[in-house]
Amino acid sequence: MGDSWFGGLLNNLDGMLGLPGVQAVFFVYGMTFLVLVVLGSLVMVNPPANYVPAGWTPPVAAAGGSTGQVDFTERQMLKTPQFYMLWLTFMASAMAGLMVIGIIKLFGIDALQASGTAATANEAGIIAGTAMALFAILNGLGRIIWGTISDKLGRKSSIVLMCFLQGIMLLAFYKMGGSKMGFIVGACIIGFNFGGNFALFASATADFFGNKNVGLNYGYVFLSYGVAGIVGPQIAGYFKDRAPVGTADVTVWLAPMVIAGIACLAVAVLMLALKSPKAPQG
Repeated sequence: MGDSWFGGLLNNLDGMLGLPGVQAVFFVYGMTFLVLVVLGSLVMVNPPANYVPAGWTPPVAAAGGSTGQVDFTERQMLKTPQFYMLWLTFMASAMAGLMVIGIIKLFGIDALQASGTAATANEAGIIAGTAMALFAILNGLGRIIWGTISDKLGRKSSIVLMCFLQGIMLLAFYKMGGSKMGFIVGACIIGFNFGGNFALFASATADFFGNKNVGLNYGYVFLSYGVAGIVGPQIAGYFKDRAPVGTADVTVWLAPMVIAGIACLAVAVLMLALKSPKAPQG
C-alpha cells in the first residue's frame, strides 16, 4: 500500500539533499525502514519453549497431517516432492503478478489507445497510473483477506482458488484492458490475488513442514519468488521487444498474458494433487 503513497513523493522530494526525485525517495525509504526495523527489533522476543496461548489446544500431530506439528529440517524438506510442487506453484503465481507489475503502464497505454478509450499516450498513462496505485492497495489488502480465507478453507484450497482466479483474470485482462473500468478492475483483482501469495505460501510451508524450522524452510520456498521476478518480466519483454519500434501494437501483450494465465491454471491443478508429506524418519 505504501507504493502508491511513496510514488507521489517523486515530485515532492525532488532536490532534497541535492538528490533527484528517485534517489531522494530511496533515501526516505531507507531511513524509514532503518528506524522502524530497529524499533521493532527492540520489542521482539522469542516465546518460551513449547509455549501455547492460554485455552488453545494444538492439533494432534498425525503422520501425513499438515498441521504444522510435524517438523522437517531443510534437508528433509528438500527430499519431498511436496516442496517442489509448492515451490513451482509459488513461482508461477508470483511470476504472473510480477509480470503485470512490470508491464501494466505500457500495456495500459497500448490497450487504451488501441480501443479509442484514450486519445493520447498521456491520457492513457494517467488511467494506467491510477490502476497501478489501486493495484498496490489491493495487493496489501489481498494479504490480509486471503490469509483470513485460508483460515476458513485451509491453505491448499485457498491456493488452488487463488491460482485459478488469477489464471482466469490474466486470460481476460487482455480484452478488459481496452476500457477504462475494465483495465482498473482487472488490475485490482490481479493485485489482490498477487498479495495472497505472501499470506498463503508462508503458512503452507509451516503447515506442511512444521513450525519449528519455518523461518529456514520458507527461505527455500521463497527462492521461487526471486526466479519469478526474473522470468515474468523477461517473458513480457521478449514479446514487446519484437514489436516494431515506436508503434503501439497491443497484440504483443496477448502471448505473455496467455502464458501467465495458463501457468496459473496449471499450478492450480498441480495443487489439487498435493498431499501432506509423510513424517520424516529418524
